[in-house]
Amino acid sequence: MHADILLLVLTGTVLNVVGQYLTATGFAAPSAQAIPWIRYGATLAYAGLVRARRTVHTSLSPRQRSLLTLIGFLETVAYTLFTLGFYACGPATASLLLAAVSQVLTAASSHWLLGKRLSPRQGLAVMVILLGLGIRAGGGRSGQPAAEGATQLWGTLFLVAAAAMYTAMGVAYEALLAASGSARPSYADVSWHSSKLGFALTSAYMLVYTLPRASALLSFDQPGQTLGLVGLFAVGMNLHMACQAHVFGSRGALGVALANALRGAALTLATASLFCSPDKPWLCLSQRSALSVAVTLAGGYLWGSAAAKPAAAPEARPHKEL
Repeated sequence: MHADILLLVLTGTVLNVVGQYLTATGFAAPSAQAIPWIRYGATLAYAGLVRARRTVHTSLSPRQRSLLTLIGFLETVAYTLFTLGFYACGPATASLLLAAVSQVLTAASSHWLLGKRLSPRQGLAVMVILLGLGIRAGGGRSGQPAAEGATQLWGTLFLVAAAAMYTAMGVAYEALLAASGSARPSYADVSWHSSKLGFALTSAYMLVYTLPRASALLSFDQPGQTLGLVGLFAVGMNLHMACQAHVFGSRGALGVALANALRGAALTLATASLFCSPDKPWLCLSQRSALSVAVTLAGGYLWGSAAAKPAAAPEARPHKEL
């Protein structure tokens, strides 16, 4: 398995665990959208710091700027939807559902929109990964109160929509990197342009909806722990997004989709180790979830041992004289 994909899986898993600890403090209700605001504030601050220390800035073409705006919009909507699904379904289930749908949509878009062809081993790897994710998702959350069924349904819909947005973002990102005649933007450039939009939209939401209802939506009963976790989340988010930008640039959207699938398996193990308890049996490692992890990791191994193949160019037809 490639080191950059493994690092993306590791940072994503740690980030999700920190996010779960942060959510458990009860500092903000899901509708407050505090976590997306923190996320975009953190990436905007880092990108701004990097840009401020530069003496020469990357010159971007109008097409690249348009793509960066589109990427920022898609990423903001996708992350907000994922956050809602995270609250509704839990971290492990949310990551697995997002990864399963993204794997299908990304493979389809890479073939039909980007002209990439999967090798037979890569195609088999995608099928094995989907089987592993399906084993886990098909089991539901055993032991969870049935009253949360409607919440689970909405969470699933949010995650499917987020996967579609992330897939579109991946296509736009590859178009950005492939733009001819232009310098390739760095992670800080991409983060600066996309985070500006995300931070502006989430700040507007916070001002209009969250702050007027702060007494009902926000709580600071554990200020020290909450601020510490927010700091870890901010640092972890920047590390994770930098790794994701590298994988996008070197292995494309399919590489990121693979990392998301492996992260779902890793998060299943991490959640069971850290949060399993008698009153939350659905977070514990069951035979089904253990099998899911094993099958998903087998698919990841197949993918890692396969080589990507470019789409075959159409055969030239001989010119017929009239």
